[in-house]
This record gives sequence, C-alpha cells and structure tokens, in this order.
Amino acid sequence: MPYTIYMSEYNGWKNETTWTVNILFMETIEQLVRDGYKLDEVATHIYRKLGVEDMNWHGSQIFASAWKQIDWWTLVSRATENVEKEKVA
Repeated sequence: MPYTIYMSEYNGWKNETTWTVNILFMETIEQLVRDGYKLDEVATHIYRKLGVEDMNWHGSQIFASAWKQIDWWTLVSRATENVEKEKVA
C-alpha cells in the first residue's frame, strides 16, 4: 500500500516515518531507555547518529520534513514497555 498524507496508521504506527524509525532503531531506543535517557535525549541521540549536520542543504531539508513526522512519544513509550517486560520475564 503506498503511503499518503491521509493515512491515519501505518502497520500500527502513526505514520510511515515513525514505523521506519521503529524498524531501524527500536533496539537502540530500548538501550537508551535502559540507560536512563529521556525522550528528548533519545531523539537527539538518533539525530546525531544519522549525521544530519553532514548532509547538504537539500538533503537536510528533506530530512527535516520527515523528522517532523516522527512520533517520538509513542516510540519511547513502546521502548519503555518492552524494557519493563524484559524485567518481568
């Protein structure tokens, strides 16, 4: 199914961008949560890891438009749930 701005969910996530970050970085986000990182610190860590400051202007503008779509609250919440489940198991 192609992505459109009208989709309210993408594979159970708010949008395709959030889903993609989930697929590529959830293990990293879970580790950051274990290490005590807060939401803004998680987002900053991923941003730096991607090397956005090294992108050319056009690339950084495209990246910024996608970055705004990421639902960090849900990603960190899900990572926190996953980490809590590990503690119980």
